[in-house]
Amino acid sequence: VLSHGYEFPCDVDGFLLRLKFLGFRAARLGPMYAFSAVVMWCVGARTSSNGENFPSWTVPVEALISVVFCLSSSHRAPLLLLLALGAALQFLLARHDPTLNWMTAPWSELRCASSFCFGVAGQRLYTKLPPTEQEAPIVCGATLAELALVSALMCLIFAPGQLDYSDFAAPWLCTGIVVVFAYGRGALSHGVTFLRILGTISYSIYLNHWVVITVLAQMGLLGHGALREIGVTWAVLLPYSLCTHYAFEKPANIILRNVVVCGLSLPLGHGPGAALHGRKVTPETAAYTPIDGYRDLVLTRIRL
Repeated sequence: VLSHGYEFPCDVDGFLLRLKFLGFRAARLGPMYAFSAVVMWCVGARTSSNGENFPSWTVPVEALISVVFCLSSSHRAPLLLLLALGAALQFLLARHDPTLNWMTAPWSELRCASSFCFGVAGQRLYTKLPPTEQEAPIVCGATLAELALVSALMCLIFAPGQLDYSDFAAPWLCTGIVVVFAYGRGALSHGVTFLRILGTISYSIYLNHWVVITVLAQMGLLGHGALREIGVTWAVLLPYSLCTHYAFEKPANIILRNVVVCGLSLPLGHGPGAALHGRKVTPETAAYTPIDGYRDLVLTRIRL
């Protein structure tokens, strides 16, 4: 989200940028989605499971919403309108059920569309934050915001009993948490920088976790207490997701993105949003960030 900017001018160049965006989304979502489906099918063939990677239902829904968003005028919607649209979709869901645990049409599409609006709104808010140095007032304010948002989320998670409509408060809190921690000016965000790897491999974690749980359950390693289940699951899920990310997901993403760029004859950093609003870009993130000057680096990696 942060690397694209979701800005498409109304000209021929803008049309190419829309195609580039859709191609990049396909390159991002497709390979790991297909890989996890094949792995889950193989697991299902050897176990009593039905071979379906259940959580992956959100991926085609997100792809559909990306197409609608890109080809419509929604990308020009102001921040407040995006938040209002996300809230309106939440209201429709709340009228249907006070939780967000709906995975059947049309409620699944509404749920993902609401989350998409919050995500783009978070990107808009992030780009409005001043790219300042670590000045004391900025650090203090960012730290207080981090502590307040995390504390509110912890209260929501660990509150005794199920709070009515708590599912609908979570996206607002999580959007704020993503923005302030991406801003990275607070003491708390600096203290958890070692956890960035979880964000890097988050898509692999999401698509792999059901496979891992299914295999562990078939091996009889689950069902011995919640803490043990969590420990065993993460002990297998983390190294497995690291392997799938760096051995398959990232290389496939790089190759397919360059196919899109070469097919459209566009420089990798072409268009609005390419400069990431002054944020620092490193060679490690270049494969995912369309910045001028890094195309040769990415192509060299492919040749090697």
